[in-house]
Amino acid sequence: MLASKCNLGWVTGILFATIYLPLHGMALAKEETLTDFYKGTPFSSIAIPLKIIRAASVQAISTSEKVRVLEPGLDQTNILPRQSKYCLLINHILDEDSQQHSERAYFALKLVFIDEYKPKEVDSIVIYRNAGSWRPRGTKAIPLNGQATPASTLSDFIGSLDLKSVNLADQQLGYQWHAAPRGSRYNSWDKRSYWKPTAGDNHYNSEAFYQRMKIKVNPFAFLTNHNKAARTSLLAALLSYSPAPPKSIPATVISSPEKVVFCFQRHDSIAAYLQLFSPIGGMPSDYLLIFDPQNKLLSL
Repeated sequence: MLASKCNLGWVTGILFATIYLPLHGMALAKEETLTDFYKGTPFSSIAIPLKIIRAASVQAISTSEKVRVLEPGLDQTNILPRQSKYCLLINHILDEDSQQHSERAYFALKLVFIDEYKPKEVDSIVIYRNAGSWRPRGTKAIPLNGQATPASTLSDFIGSLDLKSVNLADQQLGYQWHAAPRGSRYNSWDKRSYWKPTAGDNHYNSEAFYQRMKIKVNPFAFLTNHNKAARTSLLAALLSYSPAPPKSIPATVISSPEKVVFCFQRHDSIAAYLQLFSPIGGMPSDYLLIFDPQNKLLSL
């Protein structure tokens, strides 16, 4: 009898994994070596290294190290094991049909975290920018290198995008955040419309991707503490980097001192919407992430 029950559970799991998951657009983030990730994915693709939680460790990752490659698109949901911290590794090798870019550029990254499966407006914001940024008409690097929580609200952040100058935006935010990589003409202030919500594409209200995830996720796999209020927060990051030319040998890029790495804390979130954009990379790419508690979905 016990054997029959075990077999039934095993068969049920297989049926769920082979029928339910594909029909509902869920993807167990596939594992590849770092070399395969750089070779086989387009520019701005994202992977998460396994068992590595420090940015310095990701910089030293070997070519044979396994990474989880995220599937883009709002019709896909990437399932990840739930852990306190994640590091994103972004493919900065240009596609074969791309023009050569000798100057530095930047990635603009939105992360909207959801604490529960309840649609809610974003109620907090954290900003981040890595080192080496400047104002093109200035003479000194601007001071914010790292993460900060501005006193301003999300409404202030969005409102600052309509101001006439970046200096006025600085005053409203309380930080000099918009910048260009040192020596580059790609200034994030010139592409500030990227951060603006639109009527049909408002990522700062979790309703849109909440509705997508609600029909995909097995509710029994995501029991959370409902005594806490649902919260949605935004992390806005600017990451300067040097694009690698299309003909670069992946092993050379992998062993170079600079990879594009961004690490973040999950805190209490159970899911996230991620969007990535670069001024040299075409349209933004979208990702839906599920942080799977106790690897319940991953164990199917």
